[in-house]
Order: sequence, then structure tokens, then C-alpha cells
Amino acid sequence: MTPRDEYPARRALRVTDRPIRGRILRLSRAVPSGRTEDIELLHELFEARADERREVAALEVQGRAISYSELDGFANRLARHLWERGVRRGSRVGLLLRRSAEAYGAILAVLKAGAAYVPLDPAHTTDRTMYALEDSDAVALVTTPEFSHRYDGFDGAIVDLESDRDAIDAESPVRVPRDMSRVAAGDLCYVMYRPGDSAYPRGVLIEHKSACHLARTAGAAFGVRPWDRVYQGGSLCRDASVQEMWLAFHAGATLVVPAQSGGPLGPDLAARLSRARVTVLSCATASLAALSDDVSLLRLLILRGGRCPGDLVQRWARTDRRIVNTYGHTETTVVATHAELLPGAAITAGRPLPGSRVYILDGQLRCVPWGSLGQIGVGGPGVARGYLGLPADTRARFVRDPFSPCGDGRMYLTGDLGRIDPNGNLEVLGEIERWQRESLLPEGSRS
Repeated sequence: MTPRDEYPARRALRVTDRPIRGRILRLSRAVPSGRTEDIELLHELFEARADERREVAALEVQGRAISYSELDGFANRLARHLWERGVRRGSRVGLLLRRSAEAYGAILAVLKAGAAYVPLDPAHTTDRTMYALEDSDAVALVTTPEFSHRYDGFDGAIVDLESDRDAIDAESPVRVPRDMSRVAAGDLCYVMYRPGDSAYPRGVLIEHKSACHLARTAGAAFGVRPWDRVYQGGSLCRDASVQEMWLAFHAGATLVVPAQSGGPLGPDLAARLSRARVTVLSCATASLAALSDDVSLLRLLILRGGRCPGDLVQRWARTDRRIVNTYGHTETTVVATHAELLPGAAITAGRPLPGSRVYILDGQLRCVPWGSLGQIGVGGPGVARGYLGLPADTRARFVRDPFSPCGDGRMYLTGDLGRIDPNGNLEVLGEIERWQRESLLPEGSRS
């Protein structure tokens, strides 16, 4: 029996008793996060900080500082150039670029133009690049001559940042008004292709309101400050890059982009972090375990995946450093829950970000009592629209959320096994399919 068979998506759900409602894990009150509460467009979060911190470095790329005003001006010029090349509200634009100042400007430009960006990995094959462009129905591709061999046959507009440089520079740097693009909070922000989904991965559809929810709530919960230097270590094609980028931009902090492109962070990361004076690092526990040296200026360490060995916490804990554990999926806009990790304390995935909800579900998608095993479901504003062009997969994993306060929300069925401990914290045990395959599930949890 597959996880999809075990957790049927279309079974009718009803909640009639208060004990069931009491099994929902959530934070009922939002955390204040500054003067951005009413902003529901991701690029406008950046613009709000750019107005306040014009000459502060938004990016430091390979040692070169780019201010908020400089990055905003480039993005405004490129957005107007994209309009001239046929990009409109609702369009999808591929980005085939190495990490650079222009790459981050291109992300902002696509959003300002009212479109959604589709990040493409420079390390992927031509077939995989073309698949993503065709599957996303991209109308344009922003790239450089380095990758000209990778998009032969693409019939959309090619925006070459080198050959089009004069035309882009000739555009006005004045901010693009919203009434020109007419983009709304429910419009697509980006399409992220999951990296482990075989040669033909699924594109996850993330809306502006979901990305803004991540930026505001994670930024407030993690306590990123304007003077922080946030490391951006992963590929722009991984959803972790969204968290790193917008933790920095939402706070008006500096995003530190290393010379290396993509790939594992590597054992020499500690030296690079120290040289770059990084204060905020987000990484997987395996990458952290590979580091042999401490990083003296690191004050906030964000771990991904929901699980972490206790000895790793003990090793990295300091009185002036926070270690935060997180759990989430691409389909829940990166982060759904977070927990403070302390030496000697129980390690959990914690509680949901404000506005989000976590459920532990049985085979009929009913909430189970705290302490019981079940599938982890996530509801709230971080839940994606679904999978691009895959209605059956979307129906199977994105279902109506009967526990939503408004009654019209949806939840994402993660396929992960978990439980809620006696203190109301989420414990993540791994993929249900692996537990079934290795016969690790208790008999009472298999139905």
C-alpha cells in the first residue's frame, strides 16, 4: 500500500467536537514584524526596506557591495525591459544565471513586472533546462552567453544580460508603480522545481502571499536584525535560498553571496564565514556537522530538516548564539515550524510559525491524540497553490482543511511521520514510505 492509498485525499472531513480541535498545533497570535504587516507582494517588502536603507549593502557578492538603492534601480530598469520583451502579469520567466548581483536583481525585476520567476540550475543538463522552460510555459528567459547552448529550441524571448546591457541601462530606474503591473497577492511569485523529483520534477506553485508570510513570520521568529550579515550558501533553485534571501531583505540586512556556486557547503565553510563576518547561517545538519571550526561572529544558526543530533547542539551552543531548528517543505513555502535548541533539552521541530497549523493525521485524515503517530499535515498561508500541470498530484497532496478558521483553507499532506509530544512540540520521524519499507511502523499505525 502506498502513502497515497493509505491517506486518501478526497475523503469527506468533518470536525464536530472540541477535543479534535484541541489536537491542532498552532500559535494563535501573530508576532509583530515591523512596518510590513499590510504588504502582500514580495518585491514590495524589498522596496519598503530600500526606502529606509538606501545606501546600506543589500548584497555582498564575492566581496563587492551592492546597496539597496542600486539593486532596486537595476531591477526597475530590467522590469521595464522585460515588459518591452512581452512579459506581463501572470507570465513565467526562466532565470538561467549563476549567483550574482544581476541574478538577484533579475528575481526582483520579474516580480516587479508582475510575473513569476522560474529558477533554473546552471548545473543541470540541457534536457532538464528545456523541460522546465516548456513545462512552466515560460515566455522569456533571462540568461548570459555562457549558457547559450543550453536553450536551443526555446521559442520565447531571450534577455541576455550582456548583449542587452545598453538597452537595460537606457530604461528608467524609477520604481515601477503597482498599477502598471496590476499584480495581486494571490498571483504566482515563483515556480520551484523540487531537486529530488527525478528527471522530470514537479513544479511547485508559490504565491506572493505565501512568500510574504514566510518573510514576515520567520524574520520575526528568528530575530534577524538590520545589522546582520546573512549567508546565502545554496543554489537559487533550492527553496532554502528563498528563506535566506528574504530573511535578509525583510530585515534590511546584507545577504552575503560567496564566490562558489551551488553544491555542498564544504569543510572550509567556517573559514569563509569568518572572513565574510557572517552572523546568520541557515544550513542542513550534515553541513554543520562537517565544520571543524567555530565561527565567532555567528549569532543565529538555523537548521533545516526538523531533526538534529544532540551532540551537534552541544558542540555549537554558546550563550550569545541562538540555534533554531526548522521543519517544512517546498510545498509549505520552506518553513512551517521552528524550535529553540538548547544543550541537554529535547530536540523537536517545535511549533508552527504564526498563522500556520500542524496536524497529525490517521489513515482517514482525522487528527489523532497527542503522542500518537500519524502523517504530518500543514495548513495556513504557507501552503502552495499546488503542482504545475499535475491536477491529480495536486488533489492527492493538497486537500481541504476542515480545521481552518475560515473553513475554506487547504492543507498539505507531507508524507512524513510524526507526533506531538506532551509539551505540544512536533517530532518528525521521517518519510512514512521509508518507515513502511523498513517495517519500522508499529502495527497500530499502519491502517
